Amino acid sequence: MERVDKRQAILEAAAKRFSTNGFHETKVGEIAEDAGIAKGTVYLHFKDKETLLSEVVHYQMVRYHRYICEAIEPYESATDKLRAFARFQISAFPQMIKFYKLNFEHMMKFKENSRLAERQTEQHRQMMETIIDVIRYGIERGEFREMDATDAALILRGTMHAYMQSAISGVVAEKDQAGADALVNLLIQGFAPSCKGEVRFDV
Repeated sequence: MERVDKRQAILEAAAKRFSTNGFHETKVGEIAEDAGIAKGTVYLHFKDKETLLSEVVHYQMVRYHRYICEAIEPYESATDKLRAFARFQISAFPQMIKFYKLNFEHMMKFKENSRLAERQTEQHRQMMETIIDVIRYGIERGEFREMDATDAALILRGTMHAYMQSAISGVVAEKDQAGADALVNLLIQGFAPSCKGEVRFDV
């Protein structure tokens, strides 16, 4: 097995173990066994278990962004692209909840590491750029009214984030794909070229 393949196999195995058992209950030997390598090989790629967890988080964020791009690419309209974005987030949500709940304590420590914080910030920036591009595309096509695409993307991502946080804490129930569509449709009504009954506040 090539070095790159071994590293990816370790990350994949660790992601599954951390999602199932959490950081404390996961043993490096179990990860190695799942990856089909010797335990010592894990330490050739990662200094310790905490480093491995941080790399798993980064790996998942990169993969998550790639999957979102693949999910929205086939659609012609910006509206359908945003629906696909929401559907993917909702479909991936149960596994995300489990992973973050089980590993939240250790993931909070990552914020103290400037290098890790910078990498996470960059991943969030790339995700925002993807949504901003879709909204700009919708404005150019006349699907959405003239507006600040960055503000609109922040509203969309903020709404999804707030929903996820509420679902994690049990305040709201998890949604299915129909629920994801309803959530996006509610937002898209505000993006539409003309909103009947729109309230304006002129100073």
